[in-house]
Amino acid sequence: MTRTVRWLALLAALAWLPGCAGVPSGGSGAGAPATPQVVREDAPATYDALVAELAAYDGHFLEARDAFQRASRKDPDSAFLQRRLARLSLKLEDLDAAVAYASRALELAPDDEATRLFLARIHRIRLDLPAVEAVLLDEQGKPISPDAVLLLYQVYLERNRLADALAITKQLVAERPDLLEGHMALATVYEQMGRREDAVATIRAAMVSHPGRPVLYGRLARMLRALGDHQAEIELYREVLAE
Repeated sequence: MTRTVRWLALLAALAWLPGCAGVPSGGSGAGAPATPQVVREDAPATYDALVAELAAYDGHFLEARDAFQRASRKDPDSAFLQRRLARLSLKLEDLDAAVAYASRALELAPDDEATRLFLARIHRIRLDLPAVEAVLLDEQGKPISPDAVLLLYQVYLERNRLADALAITKQLVAERPDLLEGHMALATVYEQMGRREDAVATIRAAMVSHPGRPVLYGRLARMLRALGDHQAEIELYREVLAE
């Protein structure tokens, strides 16, 4: 059993113990007063983690983070706890702490792509493009996964790095034509570059590999209208009605 799975199993078991006080039947929201926490230094880290989860459920994020910090001091090698601390720090708009906790979680579990993507999103909020690339690119400078491509291309669009966005989305479509998101991203890049005909061709190609997807028909109709090709737009509507 991995460390993360063990943590989740322990927390679930504790949460459903008969007579476990404080397990809510519904979220009370941040407006409800926080229940005073019973700090037990002799208790295992799972106790503090459970206290933290209950506080977070009620919207008391500062108290939740305090409890998770106690748990992490008892179990400093838990990537799960570092991830929870990172997410709570983000909710508290403490970006520096969120980066620190997420970076530590990634050190502890370097193959955890969800943590890597989460850290990249924080760097994106901080407008730190080199840090985003450091997290999402491998040693050869290639995106580590399709999800990394889709996040990185958005960052490139925001920075007007259209050539870079084009390169990674074209590669994604070539390697994973089964991913509709890749075709949509590539078409968006072409539109941003003013290459509307290429954008139309991309969506038409996607309609071959992803037949019957309404989102593609809608996207193509808008493109044809923008191009002023009303005849092609009418023919597209006829095609849709015939299906």
